[in-house]
Amino acid sequence: MAGIECGKIDISKLSEDEIISINNQLWVKADVDEKIYIWRNEPNVVIKFNDACVTALCGDQTNILPSLLMLSTALEATKDIVDDDEGPENINRENAREHKAKVVCIQDVEILKNTQARLDAHSVNNMGFQPATIMPTAAIIPMKSNIKTYGPYASSNFGTSAGGTQVSVDTDLCPWVFGSIGAMNAAGNSMVSSSAIGLTRSETGSITIPGLPTIGTLGSTVGASGPNLSNLTFTFGSSGITTNYEFRTYTPKFGNLNRHFLEKFKSIAKNRQIQLKFLRSNQITQNKINRKIQSANRNQIKNIPLQSPAKKPSLQRVIMGEIYDWQNLENNQNSQRTAVGTSTLWQSSIEMIYDYDKKAYMSFDGFFGPVSVSGAGGLPRFAQYNLDTNRQSLSKNPHPPFIKNNKSINNLKINRDYLNPLTNSFNSGNHHHDGSGVGHVIDLVGRETGVPQSGIMTSLYGIASSGRYSEDYRFLATRGPLVLHSWGYDIEGKPIPNQSDIELNTKSGIFTENNLTDNFLSNWLSKPSTWPVAPVDLRFDRNRGVWVAPQTTRIITATLDEKLQANSSGQASIIFDTSIYDSSGQTINDAKITVYEKLGGCYPSGTKIHSYYNTSLNQYIVLEATIGCDFCKPSNNDEAFTIGRLDLKSIPGWNVTKQQVLTHNSGCLVWIDTTACPSG
Repeated sequence: MAGIECGKIDISKLSEDEIISINNQLWVKADVDEKIYIWRNEPNVVIKFNDACVTALCGDQTNILPSLLMLSTALEATKDIVDDDEGPENINRENAREHKAKVVCIQDVEILKNTQARLDAHSVNNMGFQPATIMPTAAIIPMKSNIKTYGPYASSNFGTSAGGTQVSVDTDLCPWVFGSIGAMNAAGNSMVSSSAIGLTRSETGSITIPGLPTIGTLGSTVGASGPNLSNLTFTFGSSGITTNYEFRTYTPKFGNLNRHFLEKFKSIAKNRQIQLKFLRSNQITQNKINRKIQSANRNQIKNIPLQSPAKKPSLQRVIMGEIYDWQNLENNQNSQRTAVGTSTLWQSSIEMIYDYDKKAYMSFDGFFGPVSVSGAGGLPRFAQYNLDTNRQSLSKNPHPPFIKNNKSINNLKINRDYLNPLTNSFNSGNHHHDGSGVGHVIDLVGRETGVPQSGIMTSLYGIASSGRYSEDYRFLATRGPLVLHSWGYDIEGKPIPNQSDIELNTKSGIFTENNLTDNFLSNWLSKPSTWPVAPVDLRFDRNRGVWVAPQTTRIITATLDEKLQANSSGQASIIFDTSIYDSSGQTINDAKITVYEKLGGCYPSGTKIHSYYNTSLNQYIVLEATIGCDFCKPSNNDEAFTIGRLDLKSIPGWNVTKQQVLTHNSGCLVWIDTTACPSG
């Protein structure tokens, strides 16, 4: 650790709020026992330190391999066994120690592995390898007298004052009231200087002069050493204008102004002491949390596979945030403020002091995961794909749900609970799995109402430990609507930015819709300013409790309000099969739409039809109907001759040049020639 010298006190083992460095000397806070002990005819007291004062490990000590310490421990254990003369009889004393060492290493290999896992430069105390302690060279013990007071303070003109001597004892004149000795002395001197009496006599009098006061004449009459003018009045009456002057020797009320300031100083000093105690208490709380986290790390090391010691990570690994009321709005409502920041793991403990149960925490592995394009480093790679050449830019439509043998097929339950990234361990029917069902592996996430006693990092718990999981979590979600800056493909499968785009226009957010090619803009990868920036359009599925991509519109049923001719449009009334609400939240029971016929069919008024909304044409297109229109015989073979979707010209026997009737023979429709009956 920087700043710690080998063989000198290791300040990293001490709390920051309990040490002060003055002139290369370290002073450590200690508690003093009130009892005084007489030893060797001198008074002595017992002082207690909250933390051990130990020396910093030297370079050769920090580089000691844990395996060597483990071997040393094993040999010590072997020595004890050999010295007890309890070895096998066929082994002499010369080679007994070597034999016993092998026995210990083989029998206690698991114990020694656990020992090795715990050994590093800062945990050697667990095995008895301890750095040397440091004895204090001096101690400062303040003592408070119940008899003596601070002072005295005397007036600067004490020798010239008249009117006697005044002595006052003020117990508030002490350093702990005013915050420092300097502030106390300034207050004491101010009090005595305001109490000085320098007058041996007092004068008072008045004079009335006819007329208004004349500037410049009164001063020369009274003289420079005369009394002070304390009041001036005017009178206007039957005798004219008179001016009355009153004089009095200046006699201020000593001490009042200074006493006001002294009380203010006392209040400031007391508040300062309260703030210092508050800050000191917060620092102590933070240190306790740090110790709890570090202690939990040491205690949980046994759950980590055997490996060489690693340095503490210093990356900005933790993101944290909270939401709280900020400004008052109308109707007794408050606006809210969201505060989010990042920190290292150890520094984030500061935020755990205040309102831990109201803050969200998450390590960055809850947002990001290391991957590889082709699996380098053993990381997860891009998924393989099997492209259908008939639909290279479109996804396959799923088959809708159906029932088979009283079982629902293609209807797997997928909702908010099944997509929860903080899923805990669960029972066999709660998720689609056939394993043990262990929970998430996010390293750090806010949970419980206080810092967990065994540490907040989930990776330090066993995979099946109950302390690893929680019923509720406080974590960070991605703020929406999401805004994406990216190149890609549009809804027609064309590249964007496109080869047909004008580069200058793309930088202004303008992208062409015409003559789009199958190529990107030249060198688009190195020109991010040409990529579109836009919000991601997601819609909330209230039934499943998840955000989804915008869905295609459903096929609707409607009734024609008028006859619909082929390749024309007409009005229809919607038949609602689900609740639809207007802008004020009221249920809509009837609505009209304009439908378009594109296939050459004809439908009479009152016909029920199926229609869908074509978003490219912004039109409702008729898909099918229950009945077709009345029809007339076509004048030639090229003219349509249908009933609904049935082309009558395709029925056997059709001849446009003859008069025919449509009948059936053995269950099949046929045309037969006929002759009109003579009239009468």
